[in-house]
Amino acid sequence: MSVDTQVDTFGSRLKDLRLRARLSQSEAGGERYSGSYISHLESGRRLPNDDVIRYLADRLGVKDDELFGADRRSYAVGSTDLSLLEADAAVREAERNGDPAELNARAEVASAMAAKSQRADIWWHAVRCQMHARAAMGEFAAAGELGDELLRHPITQGSARLQVEILSHMARSRRARGQLVQASDLAERAVELSTEPGVTPNVRAEALMSQISTMMDIGQASAVTTPMAQLREIRSEVIGAQVLGQVAWVLGNLAFVAGETELGEREHATALELLKPEVDLNMWARLRQASARFRLEAGHPEGVADLIDAAALALSLVGNPGDLANLEMARAAHALAEHRPEEAILLCQGVLNEPTPLSPQSRAEVFELQHRALVALGDLVGARKALLDAATKYEEAGAWQRALAMWRMRAGLETETAEAP
Repeated sequence: MSVDTQVDTFGSRLKDLRLRARLSQSEAGGERYSGSYISHLESGRRLPNDDVIRYLADRLGVKDDELFGADRRSYAVGSTDLSLLEADAAVREAERNGDPAELNARAEVASAMAAKSQRADIWWHAVRCQMHARAAMGEFAAAGELGDELLRHPITQGSARLQVEILSHMARSRRARGQLVQASDLAERAVELSTEPGVTPNVRAEALMSQISTMMDIGQASAVTTPMAQLREIRSEVIGAQVLGQVAWVLGNLAFVAGETELGEREHATALELLKPEVDLNMWARLRQASARFRLEAGHPEGVADLIDAAALALSLVGNPGDLANLEMARAAHALAEHRPEEAILLCQGVLNEPTPLSPQSRAEVFELQHRALVALGDLVGARKALLDAATKYEEAGAWQRALAMWRMRAGLETETAEAP
C-alpha cells in the first residue's frame, strides 16, 4: 500500500491552482511580479506576505484561504522534518564554536534543506550565518551576494531592524573589497533606516560604526562629526560588552585621527577590556593590531610589541588573509618606528607579493607606509614611485581625498629632489 508523503505547501498549491487556470508563471504574476518570482514562490525559495497572497488569489480567481490552505500558517512552516531541526541546531552550535568554516558548511546544508521544506525562518537564519561566515573567511564577494539575497527576502523587507543589520554588513563587505562608494551608499541607507521604530540601539550603533569606518577609509574626516555625535549619544543605551567594546574601538580611532591621543588610548583601553577572546577571537585580535597601528602613528610605541604579539598568536588560528596582511602592516610600522626602515620595506613588499588580492585602499596604505620607509633611507625616487602607486590605488577605491593627499606629498618630494644639489 503506497502512502502519499508529499507536503501540502503554499508553493505546491500555487502551482496547482496556476496550472488549473492555464496561466504561465509570468501571466500569474501579472504586472506586479515577474515569472522568476512566481517560480521562486512555487519552489519555496521565496515566501509570500499577505499582499502577495491576496494579489495572486485574485489573479487565479480563488479565495485567499484556498491559496493559503487549511492551515494558514503552512506557507511559513511547511515541513517539521526532524532532520531539518537537527541541521538548524547544528548551525546554532557552530555559531557558538566560532569557527567560520564550520559555520558556513553547516549553514549551507541547513539553508538548502529549509528551502526544500519551505521553512523561511530557518532558511533566513542559515543564510545570514553563511553571510557572516564568508565575511569572516575573507570571502567578501560571496558574503555580499548572500546579503543581496537576504535584503530582497520578504522577511527582511518586513523588518526595519533586519534591513539595517543586513545593509550594515553589506557595507562592510563592500568596504573590504575596496568598493567605497557603494559601501558609503549602503551605510547611509542603514543609518537612515536605523531611526525607524523597532530598531534597537545596538543595531543603530552597528550602522553608525559602519558609516564612520567607510567615511574614514574614503578620507571624509570632516563628515564624520555627525555620525560620531550620534554614536556617542546612544552609547549609554547600548547593551552588551561586545558591542560596547566596538563602540569604544571606533571612538578611539576617531580620537587618534583628531590628534586626541590620550582620549584615543583611553577608549582603546576600554575596548581592550570589553572585547573577550572567548566571544570573538578574530575581533579581539584585530582590535590589538589596529590599536598598535594607531599608537605608532601617534608616536606612542609603549606596549605596541605586546599588542602585536597577542594579535599574531590569535590570528595564526583564526585570521583570514586580509587580517594577516594588516598584521604585517602593523609589524612594518613598528619596525619603522624603531628605525629599521629596511625591515619595514621588506615587510611591505611581502604583503604586496601575497597572492591573495588586497582591497585597493589596503594596497594604497601599504604603498604609503613603504614611501615613509624609503624616505627614511633617503631614496626619494623610490618614495615618489610608492606615492604614485598609493594615489592610484586610493583613486581606484574612490578615496579621492586620500588620493589627493598622496599627489600633494609626491609633488613636495619632487620639489625637494629638484632643489637637492
